[in-house]
Amino acid sequence: MPHNSGFTFPVACNCGRKLFTREDPFTLADANFRFYEDAEDDCCRELDHFVFPVFSPFRAAAAAAAAANVSSRYPSQCSTMARQVSL
Repeated sequence: MPHNSGFTFPVACNCGRKLFTREDPFTLADANFRFYEDAEDDCCRELDHFVFPVFSPFRAAAAAAAAANVSSRYPSQCSTMARQVSL
């Protein structure tokens, strides 16, 4: 059953130039993504957009594994580099 508290809220679009009215959101996707995506179609579409990197546990684990693999293959070079960095 969809959530509906009957409340509506004034909310600004991503750029802040327009106000929209929206109902109390039920899911995080509705609250934090879909509403702003729809509002952007009415206002902010032509503005510059910036894509920021997002932390990914998989990529972090892969990078750590790659670093461990390099240090196991070249232990003397890695310890030399570690000493140079600590100086």
